[in-house]
Amino acid sequence: MSDSRQVRELVHAHDERFGRLDLLVIGAGVGVSRPMGEIDQKGLDLMLDVNLRGPITLVQESLPLLRATASADPDRGARIVAIASLSGVVSEPGLAAYGATKAGLISFCESVTIEESARHVSATAISPGYVDTDMTAWKRGELHPADMLAVGDIAELVLALTRMSAVATVPNIAVTRSGDRIWRA
Repeated sequence: MSDSRQVRELVHAHDERFGRLDLLVIGAGVGVSRPMGEIDQKGLDLMLDVNLRGPITLVQESLPLLRATASADPDRGARIVAIASLSGVVSEPGLAAYGATKAGLISFCESVTIEESARHVSATAISPGYVDTDMTAWKRGELHPADMLAVGDIAELVLALTRMSAVATVPNIAVTRSGDRIWRA
């Protein structure tokens, strides 16, 4: 996602092979957990590239294919689902830059829907708290994997979005863990 040339090549290869795009899921993400004053430029650039610039490029390149698919089936339309983060909705110490990139992704999804829903293309950000993946391995010392969200929970939300009509748009879905930290990742 940090190489715009490869992102464009991916979309072109998909178009050549399938000729349509019903659902684009943006699941790439990287994060650095450090106080804001300790984040180096390399880490910040990587988060901006993978979490925000890459998704924007991917959507820009995919729009013609998404529009064509939606035009062929306007009742179903075409969807974009971006996996954001609860840290993009509410601040978490040590995740300021990461959260800012995910907040940007959430805002981008809303803007895409505003601009494209008349063409039956919409975008949804799913903003989960900690999900038990390799990316959250750094939290396992203080948070047991069983206390994190399951990957399957997020996948179920993606599937649910695909079953909705093109008229229904969902800007953002915040998903929190159970317990007393409802608005914390």
